[in-house]
Amino acid sequence: MKKIDNMSSIILDSIDARGISLPYLPDTGNKTEDGVSIGNNVTSNKAIREALNYGINRQTIIDGPLQGHGNKSFDGIGYQLPWNNNEAIIEDGDVDKAKSILESDGWKDSDSDGILEKDGQKASFTVYYPADDTTRQSIAISVSEQAKKIWN
Repeated sequence: MKKIDNMSSIILDSIDARGISLPYLPDTGNKTEDGVSIGNNVTSNKAIREALNYGINRQTIIDGPLQGHGNKSFDGIGYQLPWNNNEAIIEDGDVDKAKSILESDGWKDSDSDGILEKDGQKASFTVYYPADDTTRQSIAISVSEQAKKIWN
């Protein structure tokens, strides 16, 4: 963090949560009023969501896009809240476990393009964030770069 003369920084706990939400329903053709598909045929696959959960290193996101300010969350609630689910805590950043989960579910890169597929469905999806939110953009890029290590 850059120091500015005659200014100081105070770090306070917050319940501001930053993360990636993955649709767990398949795409059935329904759309929002803005024309965005409801559901996703990749992220509705439990193995995809589980592999990302185990394979993404949350500390890398904290250290990078969040510039060291943050705490890992495994349940989307926040570590300091009384209803936080400590049983949801896992060992994240485990790329080998993530790959094993996907392989066990039948995801493989059969055409050597670097993207896993199963039953003709490519393991590819779009992550949305507000265009003016550079922090969320950086988180999305970090998750994307980490996911590439799981898919390959």
